[in-house]
Amino acid sequence: MGNELLELVITVAWSMWFNRNAVRQGKARQTAATILQKVRLLLDEFQLANFQLSKPVMHDRGQWTNPSPPWYKVNVDGAVSESQQASGVGVIIRDHGGLVAAALSKKVVCPLGPLEAKAKALEEAVDFAWDVGIRDAHFECDSKMVVDAVLGVSCSQASIYNIITGIGQKVQAFRSFQFSNVKRIGNRPAHILAQHAKNTDKYVTWIEENPILAQDVLFLSSS
Repeated sequence: MGNELLELVITVAWSMWFNRNAVRQGKARQTAATILQKVRLLLDEFQLANFQLSKPVMHDRGQWTNPSPPWYKVNVDGAVSESQQASGVGVIIRDHGGLVAAALSKKVVCPLGPLEAKAKALEEAVDFAWDVGIRDAHFECDSKMVVDAVLGVSCSQASIYNIITGIGQKVQAFRSFQFSNVKRIGNRPAHILAQHAKNTDKYVTWIEENPILAQDVLFLSSS
């Protein structure tokens, strides 16, 4: 039995026991759907509080710095467009030599606030990095609140809780990963890509030819 299934079985059993005791004390009986919903919330909170980073964490960098091989630096930013009721996502991935391996400019048609847009952009960056073949990723963004939430340094605000939980689960698939905060000046390329997303219909990606990422050609795809 894997750890995830074991955690689920134990949490369901405990929740049923807790509900039974509440009924014995004269409280209302919970439905099975309500119990399962609470089980999911408990497991999400547990996983977010207990996932471990594989590398030391660095905070508050001013200038952009090259990652050490075999790491790739994944810089990300989110921008809000109130007039379009949409948000822009900008992601740029660079290797230890500072060369661009891939980039993404994507519009998310959803009315998000500034903090929610930053969190959503980080989630998109995790998905994009995985899709292009990155397995050792150092994610960097200019929102300290989002980074601290992912690291568990501070509690997530309710509006980004589900996004942060999803990020914590997705990065477990990487061979190694790291999160850090960078000041806006060190995150400018990602910021420009996030602003550019406002002018796209859906998304634009650039992926550079790179044997390590198993890419055969340089291509531009858009939608």
